[in-house]
Amino acid sequence: MKKECEHKSQKEVIKSSNYLYKLYNQKAIDFVKEKGIFDVVDRFLGETSYGLLFCKLNELYALEFLRWMQYLIIPVYEFSFLKDKIIKGFKNNIILDSVVSLEKNKSGYSIKTNHGKEYYTKNVVIATPPHISQKLLKLKSIKKPAKAYMFHIQGKINNTFSNVNFQFFHESGKLFDIALQSDGTYLFYCGYPNPKLSQYFTEYKIIEKHNWNPAFNIKGKVLLDCKQSNNLYLIGDHNICGMEDAFITGLYAANQILIKYFSNTNIYKSKLISKVKKKRCVREI
Repeated sequence: MKKECEHKSQKEVIKSSNYLYKLYNQKAIDFVKEKGIFDVVDRFLGETSYGLLFCKLNELYALEFLRWMQYLIIPVYEFSFLKDKIIKGFKNNIILDSVVSLEKNKSGYSIKTNHGKEYYTKNVVIATPPHISQKLLKLKSIKKPAKAYMFHIQGKINNTFSNVNFQFFHESGKLFDIALQSDGTYLFYCGYPNPKLSQYFTEYKIIEKHNWNPAFNIKGKVLLDCKQSNNLYLIGDHNICGMEDAFITGLYAANQILIKYFSNTNIYKSKLISKVKKKRCVREI
């Protein structure tokens, strides 16, 4: 699916597969009951999904649930965002402003900003969070958000939780997870703004706290097309939650723009885009 999504929209790929489309539209709780694994999920897997996604099982759909449960059996990597390397080559073309409107015209699109500027362009790629994209593109509906309160804690944790790096909790409560960091501090995620931290720490200091609202949009089965209109693309995790799949939607948009760019030249070949390196796609876009 991921490979196909480099050259086809997520919506097209998911709808073309009876298996994927069924999972996308089936509630996770119905799926696990259908497969006879509800007890296993409720006692074990459910705590993991609750800690990662901040959603109860009856709020999730099967495709997202199964995707995230893969991380119990495949490696998960941290990464460093090397901003200077990513923006090398177009750093001087970056404009820091807030877009207030996007309108289609005869030659392409006009973009108006909060600073009173107006820009004209042939191609537009919207890479904003779903609730912002909804306003810009006047989308009828998007997936509902998951929410969480995050506390960065320095202190001594109770003995009950001292022997594990990650502690997940059952969805019957509003505590999602406690994660030990490499520097000895903890990340504490819950569903309420004022948790009783003394129940979990013998001594503690709050380094930072944050209301993560929305954390991400994952509740529901809305399936949006990446190509919203001619030369207008919507990328990100609007359909499938996660950085990798969001990145792939960007590759799809870049590939579509490259196809049109090269289509009237001798450079273009039918298999060119599949061979273009990811770095080139990002650089061109």
